Amino acid sequence: MRKLPDLTKSLKDNNRKAFIPFFTAFYPSEKNFAELLHVAQSSGADILEIGIPFSDPIADGKFIQHSSQWVLERGFKISRFFSFLRE
Repeated sequence: MRKLPDLTKSLKDNNRKAFIPFFTAFYPSEKNFAELLHVAQSSGADILEIGIPFSDPIADGKFIQHSSQWVLERGFKISRFFSFLRE
């Protein structure tokens, strides 16, 4: 894993933009979410942005609203998410 200042310097030095896909935590399921993160990383993602589901993501647009609501309705717990990250 590269440090952010090293990554941004490399991007600037090579005149390229970062590829930063967004994922809602545990969408569509915890297992599939983990697989998606691995695929994104192995496909060249520079940074992975993970959205934490919350009850009123109105400014985030339809798709993020949907994925947040989906995960919350299935019992999303922030404590489980932090355990997942440590694993």
